[in-house]
Amino acid sequence: HTYSVYDRTVGVWSELSCSVPAMCSSVIILGNQLVCNTSDTLTYISRRNVGCTAPVTWMVNTSRIQIISSVDSVLRVKISGTGITQVKTQMYNGCRILTDSIKVNVVRSVDSLNLGADTVLCTGNTLLLDAGRGYKNYVWQDGSVADSFRVTTPGTYYVRIEDSCGRIKSDTINI
Repeated sequence: HTYSVYDRTVGVWSELSCSVPAMCSSVIILGNQLVCNTSDTLTYISRRNVGCTAPVTWMVNTSRIQIISSVDSVLRVKISGTGITQVKTQMYNGCRILTDSIKVNVVRSVDSLNLGADTVLCTGNTLLLDAGRGYKNYVWQDGSVADSFRVTTPGTYYVRIEDSCGRIKSDTINI
């Protein structure tokens, strides 16, 4: 049998031939899809069906993902920055290319919360307090839940934030 396969990396169609039944019928990536600490080394496993020994190839965005090691079907990495990136694996089973990918969400650390130093607000002026974007929950002293709060009168203002990993932090400022 001959199969046509499109290689997106070079934009070319290729013909693949197989003359024997494929021993490999599936490949699935196992690993964290939510990353809470960019200093952690993460492990991803490319699980093949029983009896399959075909080598796997890993594909990652090397501007965001540092490969620590890649041995057979195990990939160890560190991911930098926040946001979503992708880990992908592929394997040629003798007849076609099998692939799987997962999206990995790296959440912002709550350690960066800082409303600033206590300050003075002149009559008629306002001050925007910004807790930063990208957290799961925000709760201000008045119960509002936005990522920022506009101050119009003197007082004590605080915010409590929670990230997608369940870490909580708060900060207070006197105006």
